[in-house]
Parts: sequence; C-alpha cells; structure tokens
Amino acid sequence: MGELTEETGKTQDRSTDPPPLRSVPQERLAEILEAHRRQMASDGKEGELADLQGADLRGVDLSGADLRRVNFRGSDLRNGNLREANLQEANFWKGNLQGADLQEADLQAAVLMQVSLQRANLRRANLEGTHLQMADLSQADLEGAILVGTHLEGANLEEAKFQGANLRGACLQLANLTGASGLTPEQIKSAVTDENTRLPVGR
Repeated sequence: MGELTEETGKTQDRSTDPPPLRSVPQERLAEILEAHRRQMASDGKEGELADLQGADLRGVDLSGADLRRVNFRGSDLRNGNLREANLQEANFWKGNLQGADLQEADLQAAVLMQVSLQRANLRRANLEGTHLQMADLSQADLEGAILVGTHLEGANLEEAKFQGANLRGACLQLANLTGASGLTPEQIKSAVTDENTRLPVGR
C-alpha cells in the first residue's frame, strides 16, 4: 500500500514493518540533549544534532527545551511534556504524540506527517508552515493556535477544538473536520478547502 513520504509528499510502496522502539536511558538522553544544545548555541561549531529516531520517549519531560531540527522520526512521545519547547524544523514523521502537551510550543516548519496527535494539547502552539499531512489530530485542542499556511491535507481533525485559532492559508483539502468545535465562517473562509474537505454540520 502506498504511503506519503516525508521528503517529497508523494506516495511510494513500503512493505517492511517499522523497527522496534529503542530505549534511551535518562542519562544518555541528557547527554544527547546537551550536545544538541551546544550545536544550536555555537551555530553548528560544537556538539551535534540530536538523533532520537525510533526512541521510546513516553512521558518524557522536554518542556522549554531547544529541540530545533531534532530527528524524532518514528519515536513514541505519548503523554510527553513539550510545553513551550522550540521544535522548529524538528522531524516527527510517523511518530506518536498522543496526549502530548505541546501548549505554546514552536513547531514552525516541523514535519509531523502521518503523526498521531490524538487528544494532544496544542493550545497557542505556533504551527505556521508545519507539515501535518495525513496526521491524526482527532480531539486535539488547537485553541488559539497559529495555523497560518499549515499543511493539513488529508488530516483527521474530528472533534478538534479551534476556538480562536488562526487558519489563514491553512491547507485543508481532503481533511476531515467532522464534529470540530469553535470554527467560525471567517476561519473557514480564510483557509484553503475543496469539495473533499469534510466540514462540521452547518458549516
């Protein structure tokens, strides 16, 4: 069966199952994040970018951390605390962020394609230009979130909360917003929709 790829947004066949999650002890995680902090602070002259691909990070506390460009592809961050974290250009492709706290996090230009964000807290998060194609955001809280130019094509937004969210230029083609709350006619008009966008009843 074809899948959307992070690099091109096109489909290709993938017949192999994902590898099992790898455990990252707390001490090792601290070392990885410190090296990443030095990489960011030195403009790439010291340290190294954090690679946490396929890591088991359930319940992790990364609140307020500088996680720009970190590789989280395929990682499990269910119920993690990423509140106010800087996640610009981070890559979460096909990861699991169910129930994660991303309130006021900066996710500009991050890759969250095919990511599970069910029941995630994204209040006042900055998702400008973020790639969320085919992501599951059902029951997610997007109150006050910045979704300017966000790629939500094919995303599941059933019962998501949109009170006060900025949807200017958000791409909602093929998206499912059935049961979503807080959406105003002005918000919908400011976004990019098509005949395949499923809007809440009455919208």
